Amino acid sequence: MTEHDDLDRQLLLLAKGEADQLEEANERQVDEGESHDSIITVRIRRTKVHVEGLDNVFGTDRVRPERLHAVPVIDGLARRCASQEGNALAVCCRLGLAEDERVRLLADSLLSWQWPDGGWNCDPKASGRRSSFHESLAPAWGLHEYALATGDAAARAAAERAAELFLSHRLFRSLSTGKPVRADWLVLHYPPYWHYDILQGLHILVRLGRAADPRLEDATDVLERRRLANGTWSPGGYWWKPPGAGKDATRGQRAWNAEVDNWGRSGPNEMVTLNAMRVLRAVGRHP
Repeated sequence: MTEHDDLDRQLLLLAKGEADQLEEANERQVDEGESHDSIITVRIRRTKVHVEGLDNVFGTDRVRPERLHAVPVIDGLARRCASQEGNALAVCCRLGLAEDERVRLLADSLLSWQWPDGGWNCDPKASGRRSSFHESLAPAWGLHEYALATGDAAARAAAERAAELFLSHRLFRSLSTGKPVRADWLVLHYPPYWHYDILQGLHILVRLGRAADPRLEDATDVLERRRLANGTWSPGGYWWKPPGAGKDATRGQRAWNAEVDNWGRSGPNEMVTLNAMRVLRAVGRHP
């Protein structure tokens, strides 16, 4: 295995959050006689890739206080599609970049935009009574990861408030009627991007340490019912277009959500199955 191959492998493990596997891999390198200098070189190169990747995402002017804080405020509530900052914050923290000042700015911005009910919303017409589930899950994840990486108490508290928003609805139920808020929340998707469904909700709330909360049970029941006879899960819908998708009829340009990979639209799906198994194992239902 070349040093470059090893770097890619470690980046993949780290991006997936498998820190224990990363540590074991480094220990195996020592056991197999690789020099300490070689391991340090890999780690230095990995850090360089992380920083370059952050520069590519943020650029030189994309994350400035005046840009992140210049969002519409209506009736005292910030209207921002916070899933963007939330996903970016979570990934940056998992890649070891939590101490970067631009990452700190992402966290601070999310804290300043949080609504009283614990979520976020970009809809200028929203009454302010309830946040958007679509825009609130990723920020909850991002602030949780930031709190884990830095010990930031405000980020931890904000993530917990967001978790309560989802749990109070048992992840998909109306507070007034008890019925599903939206039927498509009960459909499984991958990748979710900024969209909400019960699988992604369960996945993130488990990461936030809420696996034992009984308010997950309704959504977990639905997830179990979605399991196929062979023990896998398939997507019930999708938010992406195939690689190389042509013009977007509504925009007159190349499809904005054309993917670089085919995630699979029918039959058993590896990532849907993986996340479903992660959830069931965490809540004690996986055999």
